[in-house]
Amino acid sequence: MAISASAATSDPATNVTPSPDYWPACSSYGATSAECRSAVVAAIDHARALEGVGPLQLPASYASMSPAAQAFVVSNLERVDRGLQPAAGMVAMLDSSAQTAANNDADPTLPSWTIGSFNANRWGSNWAGDLNALAADYDWMYADGWGPNGSFNMDCTGPGAAGCWGHRHNILSSYGGEELITGTGSAAQSQWTSIAQIFVAGSGTYPAFVLSWASVMASSAAATMPPGTSTPPTASQDPSATTIATTTTVVAGHSASITGRLADPVSGLPVGGAGVFLCHRTALQPTGSCASMLTDSTGAVRLVVKPTVWTEWWLVFPGSSSLAASSSRANPISVKSAVGVAVAKATRGWRLTATFAPVRGQVVRLQVRTTANSTGWALVSKVVLRTRALSYHVGRGRYRVAVAPVRGLLANYAYVYVH
Repeated sequence: MAISASAATSDPATNVTPSPDYWPACSSYGATSAECRSAVVAAIDHARALEGVGPLQLPASYASMSPAAQAFVVSNLERVDRGLQPAAGMVAMLDSSAQTAANNDADPTLPSWTIGSFNANRWGSNWAGDLNALAADYDWMYADGWGPNGSFNMDCTGPGAAGCWGHRHNILSSYGGEELITGTGSAAQSQWTSIAQIFVAGSGTYPAFVLSWASVMASSAAATMPPGTSTPPTASQDPSATTIATTTTVVAGHSASITGRLADPVSGLPVGGAGVFLCHRTALQPTGSCASMLTDSTGAVRLVVKPTVWTEWWLVFPGSSSLAASSSRANPISVKSAVGVAVAKATRGWRLTATFAPVRGQVVRLQVRTTANSTGWALVSKVVLRTRALSYHVGRGRYRVAVAPVRGLLANYAYVYVH
């Protein structure tokens, strides 16, 4: 380990013997099997219960993740389930450092004190040769001290030694309440999987994430905070309030604005410089995606977008050591099909050209104004839209191009008078 960070919670009095013993299941079925995974989770839940911490809830996508991503998820769950802010995401530079360490069965080291526009102020790192990421978590979190039969932690040389529980401290440190990012790596060895992780705390703009915690939350019901819900604050945290406002309706391809705000409702003050995630889901997507942002001095993040389909937006604050996590309600932006018309003199009459975006199989009707029926419009042509432009030969009159709604797009109309 590079450092021994201060523990965010009390250490166990002694190592916790795994209950159940997960090694037989992992030996029989394999370290990546569901049986092994269930056995290790049961042992973790037993150890957590001794600390008054609830059971581990893995995201639905956990089994399909890489061992490195699994380590990121499990360490963050250990943090957030104790009221600590999660590491915001995995960063390529830190992943590379962790991967090199995993290849060499060693602790990762900090590659640079500047990571893009993010300034590192403190860091800690762990390494384990273990069955899988869950087993590494068990050994780091619940078997990193002394007794009853010595210690697997080489830095824990006796009861009360300075190195005891050091891996646990790196996972659960408050890191001074600073913004936290991480890198993980794994390598399959002949007898085990080598797993390495580095935690880096500091300030500035988050680097691009290989995998963000917000995307993990957004992609799985077990890990996400749905719009309109938030985690309850612990005794050491104030609640936080996350809100969002959006443009209501736009024409496809036109600009819409999104503004999210983070505030401390106890003091009534905005929370500036906080890492948040601006998330969205379109009508054509089963799950959403999120982007990391920093709030400005007014506690706000702002974005201008040009949606081409109905989209809902929400803001997620993953929490910090002083403020509980929260998620805003989702605000939708409704989108109308873009339709335009132009008329030009032709050899015979006029040519009316209508253009459309996007092309999604909408029903398009060309209508002419008339008093001969109750609607006031007579049908000239009806087609299913397969191209961006349609042309018609027309005579004098007032015309309407009507685009019917489809999934994610509202109806829209364009009018033109030919004379």
